[in-house]
Amino acid sequence: MAFSSIKKRILFSVALFLGAVLSLTAIGTYAYFRHETTHLIHNQQYSMLSGLATGLDDKLSTAHNSLITAAAAAPHELFNEPEKAQKWLDGRVGLKSIFASGRFLFTPAGKLFVESPQLPGRRGLDLSFREHYKKTVATGKPYISLPYPSSKSGRPTILMTAPIYAADGRLLAIMGGALDLLSMAVFLVS
Repeated sequence: MAFSSIKKRILFSVALFLGAVLSLTAIGTYAYFRHETTHLIHNQQYSMLSGLATGLDDKLSTAHNSLITAAAAAPHELFNEPEKAQKWLDGRVGLKSIFASGRFLFTPAGKLFVESPQLPGRRGLDLSFREHYKKTVATGKPYISLPYPSSKSGRPTILMTAPIYAADGRLLAIMGGALDLLSMAVFLVS
């Protein structure tokens, strides 16, 4: 009987030991794979967001450079005749495809000189309170605004500006292009 009792004890001890070892191995494996999966998801999300941010930055840079180039090519005599300025602004086909939310020419005082597409009753609208106008005038350099609700659609928009100077250094106008952020988000995700 003593032999049977020792045999049972050893068998019970070995089973208990194996159960403990297997339990600890399972817990350790679970913890390891949970950590690795979390780390992998973190890295994938970071890579995806980095790619989206780079794409957005490239798109914004390209759009702003296009606006600056168009502003530099603007004939200075336009700023005395709104109808000629309207025709010139409407004819900027490349800008039309980039700034589908609108292209603008502002007076040095911050009033809307012309916009494309032209909406009735907006010419002369005082927008000198907008951040993009204030920063462009203060720095004398092109500027990309913080997001704001569009006065036309109410959607979140950013406005890019490029000042236009006369040969004597006097500010003639500010050219602007609006980008609808919701449209950009759809473009970047798709």
